[in-house]
Amino acid sequence: MGQWALQFTPDVCLGQWPNSLLLEVSPSLKLWGGLQALLERLRTGWLSLGWPEDAGIHMAWGPTPRAADWRVAWGAPSDAPLADLPLRCIPELQSQLSSLERMGLSTLGPLLRLPRAGLTRRLGPTTLQALDAGLGRRPDLRTPLQPPKVFEQAIELAQPSHDLACLAEGCRRLLQGCVAWLQAQQCGLREAQFYFHSGHREQHLVRIGLADPSCQITRIQSLLYQRLEKEALPAAAHLIRLQVSSIEPLALETLDFFGGAHRQSDQLRMLCERLQARLGDHQVLRIHLHDSHQPESASQLAALQAPAPRGTQSLTAPPPSALPPRPLWLLEAPVALPIRGNKPFYEGPLRLRAGPERIETDWWTSPLRRDYFVAETQDQRLLWVFRNPSHEWFLHGLFG
Repeated sequence: MGQWALQFTPDVCLGQWPNSLLLEVSPSLKLWGGLQALLERLRTGWLSLGWPEDAGIHMAWGPTPRAADWRVAWGAPSDAPLADLPLRCIPELQSQLSSLERMGLSTLGPLLRLPRAGLTRRLGPTTLQALDAGLGRRPDLRTPLQPPKVFEQAIELAQPSHDLACLAEGCRRLLQGCVAWLQAQQCGLREAQFYFHSGHREQHLVRIGLADPSCQITRIQSLLYQRLEKEALPAAAHLIRLQVSSIEPLALETLDFFGGAHRQSDQLRMLCERLQARLGDHQVLRIHLHDSHQPESASQLAALQAPAPRGTQSLTAPPPSALPPRPLWLLEAPVALPIRGNKPFYEGPLRLRAGPERIETDWWTSPLRRDYFVAETQDQRLLWVFRNPSHEWFLHGLFG
C-alpha cells in the first residue's frame, strides 16, 4: 500500500501503529483538488485494489505526522480537539496507561496541564519529546519510503481459471500498483512481463512491449487484453505475477491544443503496438539510422520496444536531405548483373536515367567505391544499380 500511495505524494512514511501509513499532502492538495477530493481518491483507489468496503480502512489528518497517527487510532471526527484525545491512542503511553488511569488521567488535555517538570520525571524525557512532536512544538523527522528499483507483485486468484475476464481483472489490479510505482518516479516502461502460474513450477510468460516509455494503465491493459486473446494459456492459472525490471524517465511534452502532428504521432505509436500484440514481437520493427555512407550499413532494424543500438538514432520522421533519391526496398546484398552490349542487363537491357552518384568511403578499413545510377527496365520499373571500379554492375535496390 505504501508503494501505491507514492503516486499522490513523494513523502510516504510508515506510521507507529501496525498497518498505518502517513502521507504528507499539504504541498499537493491543490493538484488533487483539495483535501476532500484527495480522500475520495484514496478511498476509491483502495476499493479498486480489491479491498472490501468493510475492511476497516480509517483515514484522518492532522498538523503533524504523530497527530495524524493519533487521530487514526482515535477514529473521532476531524474537527475534534486533540485535548479530548484518549491516552490509549498515543503509542508512547501504552506501558503507563494503568498508572495514569489511577491518577484520573484518560485524555490528553488534563495530562498536558500537569507541571512539566513533574511530568518529565514520571513519564521520562523521551515520552515528553514525542508529545511535543505530535503537538508541533519540535520537529518530527521521518524517513520516507523509497520505491524499489524493480517492480514485482503477484496476485492469487480465488480458483484456477482460463476465463479471459477473470485474468484481465487480476492483471488490472497488478497494473494499478505498477502505474503508481512508475508515477512516483516519473518514469515509464517499455516492457512488462506477466507470468501465469498453473502449477507448482509451471508458468506461462506473456510479454507486453511499448513503442515508447509510458505509464498509462489503459494503454498497457489494452495491449495485454489483445495478447491474451491471441495466446491461449496451456492450463488454468491460479496465480498471476507482474515483473518490470527496466524503466525510463518520461520525456516532457508540449500538448497541442488543436490535436495536430503530436496527436498523429501518438496514434501511429498505438497502431504499431496493436500490430505487435497481434502479430508478434518480431513482426513489427523500427528503423534506426546509422552514421555510415555505405547504403547497406546506413540503417538497422530493431524491435519496437528495444532501445536504439549504440551509434544509431531513432528514425521518427524523414530527415530533410539534398541527396539523390533512395529506393524504399534495399536488397540484403547486391546482386550481380550481366553485361550485354556494354550495358547492364536485368530482364532486358537497362536504360540509365540518372547518375552517376559517387559513394566512396571506409578507406581506412575496407575501401568502398561505387558509382550509383537510377536505371529503367523495359516495363518502366526503376532500379538502383551501381558500377564498381572493375566496371562490374550490381542491382542494389528497387524504387516503389
